[in-house]
Amino acid sequence: MVEQWLEDVLVTEILPDFSLAMLPDQDRINELAFAYPLDSLDQAAFNRILTEYGFAPLPGDEKTLQGLLVGFIDLVFRQRGVYCIADYKSNHLGDDAADYGPERLAKAMRVHRYDLQYLFYTLALHRTCKAACPTMPTRPTSDRSAIFSARHDSRRARVRRWFYPTRPALRTLSGTL
Repeated sequence: MVEQWLEDVLVTEILPDFSLAMLPDQDRINELAFAYPLDSLDQAAFNRILTEYGFAPLPGDEKTLQGLLVGFIDLVFRQRGVYCIADYKSNHLGDDAADYGPERLAKAMRVHRYDLQYLFYTLALHRTCKAACPTMPTRPTSDRSAIFSARHDSRRARVRRWFYPTRPALRTLSGTL
């Protein structure tokens, strides 16, 4: 069953005319690690920025957030000159294929705050590219990256694409964190 699930994920079209099975090794980075310190991040200011760009604010009433933001991006890949992010999700939403329709996937992404996770992943990719190529006039990070959620059924893996944050949102949030 796991072998079939993995095969379904690899052959499912995640961008137009593209599946992960078509991805050459030189255009991928598996498990890209990142760690960024949060030094006295003003939560209210951060929440205003999140709201401005269409994200739900962080819960809680802390005045500042401190610590270390650490993560591993499942897959960064380059497709047609654009860097994309794929994050594998295997949440159980039900036993039928219909339970994995676009509305249910979107709700699971919101409920589990995968939108915020994706935002941090995109910021990490943006900063990684900036550090590797500081003289480039524009950074090759994507505003059409993909997070996808997969579940095995007899037909194919289910995919949910997220096409944000925008470049202005990335610049603003990168300056805040």
